Amino acid sequence: DRFTPGRGQDAIAGEGGRDILLLTGTPTDYTATRDGDMVRITGTGAGQGVDIRFQGIELLGFVDPAGASSLMPLEDFLAR
Repeated sequence: DRFTPGRGQDAIAGEGGRDILLLTGTPTDYTATRDGDMVRITGTGAGQGVDIRFQGIELLGFVDPAGASSLMPLEDFLAR
């Protein structure tokens, strides 16, 4: 499944399969923290105003304003 959050606060729960959270910008536009089973992503730069709490997401997808896109495993994003 693919999830595209809006501005402001969102809560997302992925289920079985491969779940992707799509975000505008690049990985450097976001920070993430883990709290138990939940992950919180907040935006800076192009992601400013985003505050998302989620669980069950395996991949983060980034689409920058120029149209380039990339996928990053959640664990890789958290480890940076």
